[in-house]
Amino acid sequence: MRTIGAAASIGVLLAATPAFGEEREFLLTNATGKRIVEGELAPSSSSRWQFPKRDPDATPAPLVSGARQSIAFDKDHGTCLVDLRARFADGTLSVWPRIDLCQLSYVTLRYSHGAPSFFGN
Repeated sequence: MRTIGAAASIGVLLAATPAFGEEREFLLTNATGKRIVEGELAPSSSSRWQFPKRDPDATPAPLVSGARQSIAFDKDHGTCLVDLRARFADGTLSVWPRIDLCQLSYVTLRYSHGAPSFFGN
């Protein structure tokens, strides 16, 4: 009987713990004209910002305008639309909303008429 009770307790605990998402990756191109020093992702319309996965042995390097970088992240189950927030070397922040990372493997960040915009495929 104790085994069943312990198993049921663990099941309830696991159900209450958020599951890790599926690891995904996309290629990000910086076409903003500015150097990105930090980036974060969040499910669209939320404030749950998280840093992309990083190799613990690698030194983070800025992403200069015109450069590309592969970005790995945990995709929450059922979440395709994400917002991407970038901090630039000049201290400013910009957010690119509603990027569909279930459909896009390549994302290019830019500005159009002074507002953040992106395109991808």
